[in-house]
Amino acid sequence: MDYFSEQQGNYEVTYFVDVGTKEAYVGGVLEIYKLPKMDYLDRIKVTEIEFFKRIDGLQMCRIWGESSKTGTSNHLLARECQVLTGL
Repeated sequence: MDYFSEQQGNYEVTYFVDVGTKEAYVGGVLEIYKLPKMDYLDRIKVTEIEFFKRIDGLQMCRIWGESSKTGTSNHLLARECQVLTGL
C-alpha cells in the first residue's frame, strides 16, 4: 500500500505504508504508518473508495480521505481490493 499526500499542489508519495486493517469504509478512520518501523504519518477519514483494474488485471483501489494533519484530500493506493458490500 502506498500513500499519496498533497503538498503545495503536488502529491508526495510514501511507499510501503500500513493501516493496521484489511478493511476500509466510507466514514471510517485509518491511521497510516510507514513500514518497517511503523513511524506515524497521518490519519484520514475515508470519503470515497475507487475500485479499478490495472491493465494486467490486478484489482486495485484508491481510498480517498481527508488528512487530519493538513485537511487536504489524500489517498492510499491498495492492491488486490475487493468490494465487501452485499456479502
